[in-house]
Amino acid sequence: VEIKKNNYLISDYCIGIRSNVKVVLVSVISPYASMRRETRKKLTPGYFEVYCNADLNSIINRDVKGLYKKALAGTITNMIGLAESHPYEKPEHPDLEISTGVGGESRETSIEILYNFVKNNINGSASGKQSC
Repeated sequence: VEIKKNNYLISDYCIGIRSNVKVVLVSVISPYASMRRETRKKLTPGYFEVYCNADLNSIINRDVKGLYKKALAGTITNMIGLAESHPYEKPEHPDLEISTGVGGESRETSIEILYNFVKNNINGSASGKQSC
């Protein structure tokens, strides 16, 4: 419930600021397809879903807070993508997918791909104003 509430609050925040800025980039785990569909409805036009695709081992290695290691040890029981109660539903049709796991793009290349995507789409969206 907290995950969904947080995602909805973030999308509402984007609605509130989108008329004041050209681009809003939001880095958030949105694990459920239903939440992503609702966010797309609320923020279209000008909404683009970017999926940074990484394997679980890469995610665990990047986890500076050590939450995934705690979840694997059983200390945390509701970790997204590990707990049955909190699955991660992979996006079916993201506007952009960047492979960031093992064998994927480097950090620099990933940034360049994202930058070019935003640059190419900011004026191409129906509103011509912003991306979120």
